[in-house]
Amino acid sequence: MFLPFAGCPRRCVYCAQERQTGLKAFDLENEFVKLKQGLARRAELKLPPIGLGFFGGTFTALPRKWQERYLGLAGRFKEQGVVDHVRCSTRPDCLSTQSLCRMHTDGLDMVELGVQSFSDQVLDRAGRGYTQETVQAGCDQVRAAGLELGIQLLPGLPGHGGREWERDVSETIARAPSVLRIYPCLVITGTVLADWWREGIHQPWSLSETVDRIGPALPRFWEAGIAVIRIGLAPEPELRDGLLAGPWHPALGTLVRARALAEILGAGSGGGIGPEDLLRVPRRYSGEFWGHQGSNRDRLAALGFDRNTVRFWDNSWFEVNVPARE
Repeated sequence: MFLPFAGCPRRCVYCAQERQTGLKAFDLENEFVKLKQGLARRAELKLPPIGLGFFGGTFTALPRKWQERYLGLAGRFKEQGVVDHVRCSTRPDCLSTQSLCRMHTDGLDMVELGVQSFSDQVLDRAGRGYTQETVQAGCDQVRAAGLELGIQLLPGLPGHGGREWERDVSETIARAPSVLRIYPCLVITGTVLADWWREGIHQPWSLSETVDRIGPALPRFWEAGIAVIRIGLAPEPELRDGLLAGPWHPALGTLVRARALAEILGAGSGGGIGPEDLLRVPRRYSGEFWGHQGSNRDRLAALGFDRNTVRFWDNSWFEVNVPARE
């Protein structure tokens, strides 16, 4: 569930939580009641257990009574088998090992840190109010409390380019989170960033730039055992209405994963295959292999992969350079 801006100590230059979540009016008590009713309904219908997350705000900066109420509710339904995993998002500078240990005892399983970047200059320009040392300390505190760690990155912030992104990738891998979310920075009306964009101070990453930078990084995250569970913001109507600039696309995750597949195939095939060879691809990748609306075709064709050299099959692995006999 979303708790937009709840507990946040400051509003960053890019923040538009109301549009990102589609929630304008928000009240902790009302949301608590709705959550309780929704979980009770799932229990009544004996539906499969779900993961429950508290996102959109700074959960660890909420008054303690609200932390305990929400986690207590989650814990009760966890005991009933309605909920099987509880997580929250927060800022790296709003943590203490003591409070994290308490929340872990109350039923919290994972903390996702809104890191955004590991660059001090980028963090400063974004108005985050902390440094990379704070991020590293926050990661350590989450782990010291026995909680799973998640990281959220926001590439394309002011002053954030290819060099900074490479550093963010390396630093994230070094922190070894269980999960990663990547939200390329967008320019949304009503934010400081929108004013900077209008004044020509900030120019967001283009869509192609975003795909070409994030795509090659995915295999590195995967190889490190990091699950990339989200790329880009959900298509809320309020977000679309307020979007001024930036790499938003309804299938951004598909575009980026397709780019990552091309990267893997190029490396795995030694730079490509010949016209007499065959690539067998697990059928579960058929929706992303060629890319959204064929966006990956030209890149794959340059490696020798086309309709004549690619077959989808039911096995779970790729086979490259198998002589075509069909």
